[in-house]
Amino acid sequence: MNLIGQHVTIWMTPTDLFAGVLGLDHTPVGVEQRNIVLVGEVVGETSGIGLWVKLATVLNEDGKPIMPAIEQTTPTMLVRWEHSANARVFARNPSTAQVLGFRPR
Repeated sequence: MNLIGQHVTIWMTPTDLFAGVLGLDHTPVGVEQRNIVLVGEVVGETSGIGLWVKLATVLNEDGKPIMPAIEQTTPTMLVRWEHSANARVFARNPSTAQVLGFRPR
């Protein structure tokens, strides 16, 4: 399946986001969510490792952005398969209702 150009939502834990994707050594104070959702566009894939995603936003479980700087800079990050708890593909940038309507259990 060719995902380049598709929009994705990727569910993960705060630790997977902050340590695994963003390379930080700790989860920022005040982030106590069970799951976090990355929303962005797939711009590449490294076979067997993960997807290169141009991030549009990072949402908490309630659909509220938790990293406003991401929305300003839209960085492209490698999201490794092992950091993904679940994912969904969209042809266009999804609305918050679409993102939150699909939750891992």
